[in-house]
Amino acid sequence: MENLFITIVCIALILLATVSYATSSLSSADMISNSFKMMVERAGEISRTEITATGATTADGSAVEVTLRNDGNTALRNFRRWDVIVRYQGGTAIWIPYSASAVPGWSDNGTFLNGGADIFEPGILNPAETLKIKMRLLPAVADNTTNLAVISTDSGVKTQRSFGW
Repeated sequence: MENLFITIVCIALILLATVSYATSSLSSADMISNSFKMMVERAGEISRTEITATGATTADGSAVEVTLRNDGNTALRNFRRWDVIVRYQGGTAIWIPYSASAVPGWSDNGTFLNGGADIFEPGILNPAETLKIKMRLLPAVADNTTNLAVISTDSGVKTQRSFGW
């Protein structure tokens, strides 16, 4: 009789361990599947995103305006999460934070469609629209130099444009 009791307890423990292992395995497989789906969605979004720097101007070497065009199929937003880096001709590179007034800093100067003000979803860079960003540099770029502005979206898609003063 005591052997029967021990056998039943052992079988119950084996069943409990098997169910616990199966539940953990299914949960892990579900987490991996969800992670893979998110990775595929993000890769698809990145492949549909393309920006082009179409121009860069400066009047005094410390204020630079760069014009970007959305050539992709994805609407771009979250400008505060974008990266802007300026590489001076001498080799020094600085990351410029998003700020409406700080120096150094950069801010978006508005989105435009066909040269006119954007009336459809202002503040979102839709496909075929342009975005003007204003950079305030410290130190200012030197006379007769060629410098490089690199702009990257929050998904890592980037463009670059040289400018001089």
